Amino acid sequence: MKRRALLSALTATAAASAAAPSHKLKLDGKDTDIVKWPTSPGWLDYIEHSFAMAYYLGPPEERDKRPHGKGQPEQISETPILRSESAGALDIAALIARARQRTRVSDKQLASLAEALLDSDVEAPVKDCYEPRHIVICYGEMGDVCGVIEICLSCVSFRIYPGGRMIRSEWYDIIKAARILHELGLPLNDENETIEDYVKRMEEKINKK
Repeated sequence: MKRRALLSALTATAAASAAAPSHKLKLDGKDTDIVKWPTSPGWLDYIEHSFAMAYYLGPPEERDKRPHGKGQPEQISETPILRSESAGALDIAALIARARQRTRVSDKQLASLAEALLDSDVEAPVKDCYEPRHIVICYGEMGDVCGVIEICLSCVSFRIYPGGRMIRSEWYDIIKAARILHELGLPLNDENETIEDYVKRMEEKINKK
């Protein structure tokens, strides 16, 4: 049923976007038409979540050291919390250790965030780094993970599950996403930058493109 719903959403997206500009997504370093990616309503229908939580993550610390394989020395895990976009695997130990703040996300806020990521025609100043400090986890009735959005506000990239791949999109409304995270009461970064300063900084970068 879920596969059929997602295919229907993708078909509807392609039909509706036939006359629209063909924005490109960077998937594994290759350009892919945005019409092949689900719209935010299609993604939200597909995950069938019961509730969602947003987390602000601190940087890995010395106390977060742990073994990385049998017989291996303990080290700090600097990998993203979302370990596999295709399987939705989360590093729960890292999430518990690094979560500095968490808050409930309303359905309206989740829909707005997904829209900023998947439906935007705003060009974003993408750069290389990917050190995500924000993650939104959608849970089912029994607490199972059915959807994840992981965002790096610094390099303007995100990963989404279900979705299967990291997206480095040049069409992503970073300012709208930041405003939603600010509305949720989460810090934007470790420097406690204000939303006004962040928006100004991003607008300057966008205008330079």
